[in-house]
Amino acid sequence: MKSAFTKLFTMMTMVSAISVSAYANNVAVWNSQLAITNTNFAKAKIATVQASVKPKQQQLESYKSAVERLQNQYASQKDKLTDAQKEDIRKQIQANLQNYEQVAAQIQALIDASENEVMQRIAPKMPSIRDTIIRQKNIDVLVDNRDRSISFVKPEWDVTADFTKALNDEVK
Repeated sequence: MKSAFTKLFTMMTMVSAISVSAYANNVAVWNSQLAITNTNFAKAKIATVQASVKPKQQQLESYKSAVERLQNQYASQKDKLTDAQKEDIRKQIQANLQNYEQVAAQIQALIDASENEVMQRIAPKMPSIRDTIIRQKNIDVLVDNRDRSISFVKPEWDVTADFTKALNDEVK
């Protein structure tokens, strides 16, 4: 739950952003995540990861099928199985679930490593590219529609000091 201060600050930030964009001459929108994902470098990384993950996805399907088969076997033969056979099926199910989790973790590690590599390569270049495009297109306010955050506001449109002064005048 947000504190009252956090709610007030969030509301004031939104009001400030709305008032800034209302007076700005050139508001632009971008999607930072989509911009990165659509780069040739990221597309190549994604293709590489997809190729390396495909066999692991087949392993996951195999483990999933084995668990389903064993569960069905247990359910359909539960009354006919000895306690030792039931325990054996439980152990097989547990082993397949553990293998599934290990392979899923390997897949996630590959994806994370690839994403980190993309971001390490691209992220340092983003600020200068963003600033160049802002200058070229004479952008006053830049909104990232990925998360609806404001990526840039020309300093002359920043009314934070005005809000601070008004708050100081009203709250003593």
